Amino acid sequence: MTRPSTDLITVRYRQADEWIAARLKVPTTTPVIYRLQHISTGSEVRKIQETWLPASIAADTPLAEQVKAEGDICHQLLNLGHILATAEETIQSRTPSQDEAKTLSLVERGSPVLEVDRTIFDSNSRVVAAQHIIAAADRVHGPRARQLLRPRGRARRRGR
Repeated sequence: MTRPSTDLITVRYRQADEWIAARLKVPTTTPVIYRLQHISTGSEVRKIQETWLPASIAADTPLAEQVKAEGDICHQLLNLGHILATAEETIQSRTPSQDEAKTLSLVERGSPVLEVDRTIFDSNSRVVAAQHIIAAADRVHGPRARQLLRPRGRARRRGR
């Protein structure tokens, strides 16, 4: 199987609109860093991935620059010294927009996509990143069995 590659399409500073502010738990107009990436296998884009980070934690780091960083967002945040705790995700399937279908090269009318909204929290329950991912449903494989985040609080022991 071909290993996925990541193309960094754009990185820019923005002001949080209502939707982003609610996701990052910051006031509207707060400076945020927006990253758009395409994850591909071979010549096919598998995922469109948007990430927003509070500028207060990502300014003056590689995450704020138009440079491809090593690993996923959790790996990058860990490398910057953030102690990650949990992530919350909502996942749904739907019909793609025309732009999404074009980017993902979905030729069959009605080919579904998976839409993932992910919020990543640090050990102080602060939101450190919000992601919106659109994936071609027929090109998503998983789940990947690797724990990237440490659970909040004390871990429960089995059998008690």
